[in-house]
Amino acid sequence: MHRLLTAEVGVGPQALARAQRAQTARILLETTGLRITEVAMAAGFSSVRQFNDTMAAVFDRTPTALREAAASPADQAAGTFTVRLSVREPFDGPALLRFFGARAVVGVEEVDSGTYRRSLRLPHGAGAVGLTPHSGHVEAQFRLEDIRDLATAIHRCRRLLDLDADPLAVTDLLTGEPLMASLVTARPGLRVPGAADPEELLLCTVLRQVLPGAGGLTAAAALTRRFGDLLPSPSGAVTHLFPRARTLAEAPLADLC
Repeated sequence: MHRLLTAEVGVGPQALARAQRAQTARILLETTGLRITEVAMAAGFSSVRQFNDTMAAVFDRTPTALREAAASPADQAAGTFTVRLSVREPFDGPALLRFFGARAVVGVEEVDSGTYRRSLRLPHGAGAVGLTPHSGHVEAQFRLEDIRDLATAIHRCRRLLDLDADPLAVTDLLTGEPLMASLVTARPGLRVPGAADPEELLLCTVLRQVLPGAGGLTAAAALTRRFGDLLPSPSGAVTHLFPRARTLAEAPLADLC
């Protein structure tokens, strides 16, 4: 793995992980009102000293200097964080909203007024996020039980919306294919929708294949109401976490019908 990463991106796993933590910390410094110690914890640093040393090494500036150079962050309610997720243009955000809206499991996710909301099962607790596409970025409003999950939640949302894709490289490649060229030109900025939870993706895919029409979504919503954990506080119509695979596997068969 070390040889592969060094060949592809020029650094090894430890250096890459450090750079990712530093970038997450910079986003939090510039877009939230979290205290410096909270930023260090949320970005995955083991100590404030390690955080300060890494930020100085990567950005040649202290965390305080990075925050002062940015616009003053808005105050955040306890447990809520608003983060700007950068994206390369072109970016067809509305197409993603249509995709997720057509497949939304009631209670777990919804699309309303240009925002996609869903629950998140995270390592240290439950969470919810609202994702609103804008020009050049996606506004992410997180509500988390534990601040240590913020970096993980950001990573999942970037993967969910395919925000790290290079649309120009994709376009250059696909326009070289005669069958794809006109399609790519007609729909620039399309992304490949991801998933917030692999177990949820697998079960919902099977249900949609086995049950016709809207039956798969109806069954997924029923399983969520019966076996999913309630969120500490709802976010719009999002009220539950999708049930764990282990919970469903251990449930009596009669309860799954």
